[in-house]
Amino acid sequence: YTFEGKTIKLGNDVNLAKTVGEETVLWTPVGLYSRGYKIDIPFKGTFDGQGHTIDGMQVSGAVEAGGLFGNLNGATVRNLVIGVNSSVTSTHISAQVGSVAGLTVKSRILNCTNRTAVSSPGSTNVYVGGIAGRMSMDGYIGGCKNYGAVSNPTAYVGGITGSTSKADTVVNCVNYGGVTGRD
Repeated sequence: YTFEGKTIKLGNDVNLAKTVGEETVLWTPVGLYSRGYKIDIPFKGTFDGQGHTIDGMQVSGAVEAGGLFGNLNGATVRNLVIGVNSSVTSTHISAQVGSVAGLTVKSRILNCTNRTAVSSPGSTNVYVGGIAGRMSMDGYIGGCKNYGAVSNPTAYVGGITGSTSKADTVVNCVNYGGVTGRD
């Protein structure tokens, strides 16, 4: 289900931290994308965090598009904080990872703040950003802040986004987090 034409409003802060025994339960990003399996089921609605914080989100493993949202297409995400006790990392050789979204196509991310680390151990076809991993086709990120460390030693990395295309726009955003990338 893509939620096209629907608006979801977050009513309270949410803690996604969960364990089963000693194992951490990983977050499955909303909006699926897998080039290898030819899966493209993006989130197409509007998500309004209303200034609330999502914390304890753990995204890890061979995730191709990771963050709270994996794949946005024609969507809007706004007024959201990703908390410091979250973590987003991917070991996939063709990953797109950000705290809010991994991949954005024709989507808008507005007034969001990231306070957690976003990383990938590296591959030449990986995009890592504090807010969004990879933007495409008239994407827009505005009024966002990143405080989390962002790292990818071998490919594309940025405090706000790891990659933009010519038609994408990033305005009134600021990065306070450390950024580690290739030379």
